[in-house]
Amino acid sequence: MPAVQLAQQHLSKQPAPLRNYELQFHFADSKCDNARALKGFFEAIFYGPKYLTVFGGLCSSATSTIAQSLQAFNLPQLSFAATAPAFANKSRYPNFFRVVPSDTAVNPALLKLLSYYGWRRVGTLTQQEERFTEENDVRIVIGQFDEFSAAKVFCCVYQLGMFGHKYQWILSGWSQTSWWTHTGTSNCSAQSILNAMEGTVSVDFETLSSRHTRGVSGRTPQEYKREYERRCMLKGLGSSKFHGFAYDGTWVLAKALTEVMEMLKYREKYSIHRNLTITDREVTHMILQALGDTKFFGVTGHILFRNGERVANIKFAQFQAGKEVQVGEYSAITDRLVFASPIWFKGHEYTRDHTHIYPQRMEINIILYSILASISALGILMSIACLFFIILNHGHRSVQISSPSLNTLLILGTLLSYSSVFLFGLDGSYVSEGVFDALCSVRIWFITIGYTTAFGTMFAKIWRVYSMFNHISAQKRIIKDHVLFRIVCGLLLVDVCFLIILQVLDPLRRLVEEFSLEADPDGRDFAIRPFLEHCENSYMNIWMAFMYLSKSWLVLLSCVLAWKTHPPNTLVLSDCRWTRISVCLTGPLSVIGACVGLLTRDQPNVQFCVLGIVIITCCSVTLSLTFVPKLILMRTNPDGASLPEQFHTTETEKERECVSEVKERMKQRESSASSCLKLIITSPLEVLQSDNQHLTRHIIEFPDILNVRLMSVFLSRVQRRLSLQLPILHHAYLLSIGGVNASCSTPSSPSGPFHRHPKLLYTTDLCFCMMCFF
Repeated sequence: MPAVQLAQQHLSKQPAPLRNYELQFHFADSKCDNARALKGFFEAIFYGPKYLTVFGGLCSSATSTIAQSLQAFNLPQLSFAATAPAFANKSRYPNFFRVVPSDTAVNPALLKLLSYYGWRRVGTLTQQEERFTEENDVRIVIGQFDEFSAAKVFCCVYQLGMFGHKYQWILSGWSQTSWWTHTGTSNCSAQSILNAMEGTVSVDFETLSSRHTRGVSGRTPQEYKREYERRCMLKGLGSSKFHGFAYDGTWVLAKALTEVMEMLKYREKYSIHRNLTITDREVTHMILQALGDTKFFGVTGHILFRNGERVANIKFAQFQAGKEVQVGEYSAITDRLVFASPIWFKGHEYTRDHTHIYPQRMEINIILYSILASISALGILMSIACLFFIILNHGHRSVQISSPSLNTLLILGTLLSYSSVFLFGLDGSYVSEGVFDALCSVRIWFITIGYTTAFGTMFAKIWRVYSMFNHISAQKRIIKDHVLFRIVCGLLLVDVCFLIILQVLDPLRRLVEEFSLEADPDGRDFAIRPFLEHCENSYMNIWMAFMYLSKSWLVLLSCVLAWKTHPPNTLVLSDCRWTRISVCLTGPLSVIGACVGLLTRDQPNVQFCVLGIVIITCCSVTLSLTFVPKLILMRTNPDGASLPEQFHTTETEKERECVSEVKERMKQRESSASSCLKLIITSPLEVLQSDNQHLTRHIIEFPDILNVRLMSVFLSRVQRRLSLQLPILHHAYLLSIGGVNASCSTPSSPSGPFHRHPKLLYTTDLCFCMMCFF
């Protein structure tokens, strides 16, 4: 070998004691065949001469066969090319040394590089097994394969697009220059492979030191390289990757054997054991110890052994613009990584070991929340204003006949519903996780109680009017407010029981739902993982199905009753007419809002916008249709003594004729009564006055009964009751007048009952008019 011969030539020119000895080699070519290696070894041992050590070989398999048997022959071995990690096992290879670093020597250097850039997620690709896939999101790939497989590998890399600023390939050395030009059976061109290899980092031990330091031979590595290449050129031989290790290995053997020979000379001359024969085992032990103690700077760097393994420098090179550029060096002696030039990355920053995922909360837009919250605040103020309106005007006729207690419940329901808009807009960006858990329960309580209170009140009103117009018995039609109040409380009791059971058995909790990764919109090397916070429990579908079914039943029944009820345009039923309209509007709208809210669960902005608009619209429409007509009435009739004509019963032509006829009859009776009033005595007058007061009190105490009956009247019933009651009232009136004592002595007394007749006649006329409308 040229390197060994060059080392022998340089050793011969060294000062004593090195030049006092000559290394003689017996070359045997095993051709990487184990049998030929064993045959050559045994022939050398059998035929002699006596050998002190084995130097080589090149192939790990053949070297392993020889190295395992050396202990029996008391021979040490020094290899300059066997890099297999298995030789580090001293129990199997106790006499084995190597001047070339092991393949595992690059591992500390790799760890140092990975630690420097913070790469913790790394994939490996070997010739025997594929340990990663593209789906594993591996960005840093360490390739352990030879140059014959490299072309196929990087062709696949190019086709898969696993190169560029998102990927970093690290190879365990390039043993052959321009190997990418031999594409072999790959389907890629050399240029495609070069594109895929651009930026690839190579980690390998130094075959020649890059330092310009003169070593043990008195030459720098660069000077040795020129001499070696000149010798190879003269002999027509090719260069080998391990020539530097062969050169340094020759120097290691020379120094170690020279040290042993000098020790043996000293022993023969000065030791008290000079007459004792030294055994081969002792000589082998001395050579192994001398090899382990050898230290010098050679052409491959610092020569140092640790447990028979070479402690060498590891170089880092990068493939840049089609050529290898050394970028750094790792010293195994000092455990330091030094960069001669920075590693070049295609992106703006170094490659990341995996796709960095940034969680992004799908939160409600602050502008949207502010707008809906502001409108809800105005709605709350409107509800409070309506409540004050009821309190301040509780004595007004229009407020009394519209069930103020039920309207108060209606306002309370709208207040809770408006407040729920604030709660639905709060998420993890505004509150902590613990508050969010509590908020889940508060939300469902507010919206459930508020909806049931408001809509249940309207349902009760519609049911009362429906009952009045669809029952035969007049007594059944008269439903008091306290009955309706109990109906609303019953609906609320059902909801409260349901919510308590839900809170105890399966309470709502904060649940984070993650969605698929999304690329960065700005094209940066990271992904976005949207996540959504919402309230969930173990049996969410069952609980919600029960709630929606109960509310759907209430909405459906209310809409059916509102559709079938057509009351006349009267004062009392004018409030019912607006309630019907409110039910027909808010019922379907609330159902649509609930369905859209379920369908847009993964879109918080759309869901909050729809729910907020539905809640605000339903509450505002309900309050407006309930209280705006009353406000209009208050402006036209502040004192409530008389009502505008549009709030009275609409008269038909026949009703007007009937009323005029009744008025004419009343006038006739007034004229006949006035002629007889002079004959009235005190006793009958007192009776009439008592009857008059009784009738007046009866009218004041039972306005609601008269108005309810007034609402449900039909023309046929009016005519029939007039025909029956007018004669009766006529005779009763005449009997009251005709029963007066004719012998009254003071018929013209100014202080007598004569001056009370107008009041009596006016009251009686009013009584007749009311009975006519009945």
